[in-house]
Amino acid sequence: MMLLIVGVLVGFLLSFGMIIFRVLNGSSIYSAMFFEAWQILEIALFIRPIHVQIFILSFLLLGGIIYLINYLKSKNKIPHLNNYLSLIGYVGLTYFVCESIQYFLMNELFYQGVFNTVPFFLGYSILTSSIIIYLSNNNFSISIEKHKILKWFKTNIPHFIFPLFALFLILPNMTAMMGILPEPPKINEGDFGNLEGTYPVYEINYQSIIPNETYDVMVDEEKEREWLVRIYLPGFKEKNIENKTVPVSIFMHGFAEYEPDQFMDMVNSITNKGNICIYIHYPSYFNIPDSERPELIREKGGENWPEMTYRYKLIIPELNRIQNIIENNSEPEIYSEIKNIIGENEISFSYLWLGGMSLGAGMLPTLTTHAIENNWGSSEFIINGEVPSVYSTYPEYYGNLTGLPDHTIINILNADEDHVVPRCSGKWIFERLFTRDGAGKLNDSQAQYILVNSDRRGFPRLVATHYLSAKAVHDELSDQTVYKRFDAQSIFLFAKANLDYDLAANALPYFTVPEKIMDVGQWSNGDLVNPPKVTNDPLGIRGTTELNCQN
Repeated sequence: MMLLIVGVLVGFLLSFGMIIFRVLNGSSIYSAMFFEAWQILEIALFIRPIHVQIFILSFLLLGGIIYLINYLKSKNKIPHLNNYLSLIGYVGLTYFVCESIQYFLMNELFYQGVFNTVPFFLGYSILTSSIIIYLSNNNFSISIEKHKILKWFKTNIPHFIFPLFALFLILPNMTAMMGILPEPPKINEGDFGNLEGTYPVYEINYQSIIPNETYDVMVDEEKEREWLVRIYLPGFKEKNIENKTVPVSIFMHGFAEYEPDQFMDMVNSITNKGNICIYIHYPSYFNIPDSERPELIREKGGENWPEMTYRYKLIIPELNRIQNIIENNSEPEIYSEIKNIIGENEISFSYLWLGGMSLGAGMLPTLTTHAIENNWGSSEFIINGEVPSVYSTYPEYYGNLTGLPDHTIINILNADEDHVVPRCSGKWIFERLFTRDGAGKLNDSQAQYILVNSDRRGFPRLVATHYLSAKAVHDELSDQTVYKRFDAQSIFLFAKANLDYDLAANALPYFTVPEKIMDVGQWSNGDLVNPPKVTNDPLGIRGTTELNCQN
């Protein structure tokens, strides 16, 4: 019994220990679990390219473990061998059962069944741990007498609960692990979606100036962070590139993602084609007294929750600051760092890409208004939102999109199995941008709402989750639906800024023509991958789809 208690305790702490530690140190449960989600992802991505080898090796290893234990027991040369085996088995069983619980929780929120490899790995580990426990028990036997079958079943049922649970995890994923399912389409190297960057990417950063009113309501964990503005720059100087116009992109990250790692594939896709990328960190967690909160009202994809106002009090002044640095050399030390990378080339806010993911994409109405007021994007203006969250309905930050220029191009993407943000937010943001807040809609070809669908017919599964654009789950579906457009938008913007109209014309259809956007390739068996739905009437206001987002 002592070995059982110790094994369970150790296994539990190994699995949940870091989550408990982070929560005790001020992290929210969401943030702590989110970190664990990335850990599980690393296992999945490690196994994915060698899944057939892992499948074969797993059963060879299991057979080897059984043989080794029986051999050691037959030699009887290790004192207390059964005790050691029991402890190892209980630690392993508890750890992997706890990891399975975490997996199921995160699968509901995060993975949405993307991975075959993770449940197979967890099931295999539970089965192996269970077998080690059984082999440590000299009294355990699978032989029974007919008249004692009921007694035997009652006595040994605990021994079969966990192996049955393991098979529940293993069996549905066997065909994928065996390598007999069709493979998803891959984009050829050099095509949009798999396009090598023209320029190396460099980063400079400097500290944000946090307004007191924002700082005062940040939680302690946020106050201890180093809040930065990061500027990603193409290395023109080392390539001896001169006399180019360098477009500006502004990328807003998602909620609770302080480090930029998960967005770097998007940032690099923008920057390595010749555009600079401004990336402003903003706080996610605030401690606002209930007395200062209005009654929550959600209306047409927006809400009046006050957190967003405190983020804008940081973001908008920093946007003004970077414009002043670039155009007026207001902070020579930072400006000289920029020039040391881009050389004798001129940065122009008149060629603008504005976008973000999740909460960052929910900021588009407010930040687009700021761009309009400053005449940014006056030559070319691309607005791109990936799985947008809600926008602010506070009057000060609601935005006014009536002045959007006629040449504006809009892409808003939602994911079919997004269980993190309300899909209606993206639809309403699209509608506000497309119709310019009622001042007159853009041409149909200039605005595309894209709903990415899942397709689980092969391995890896192509699942359209909220995290489709994140680096950790960057897969073939991401290449086809996200990065193909990012590459094309980046190429188009730089080409238009530098009068390469043929190159711009070649890139334009990949994010404006529905047939191009919907072409996401074929499985290796020839079946078409389930294509996205592309429309400029996601709310059905003009009659093409049902009106299902009134609130």
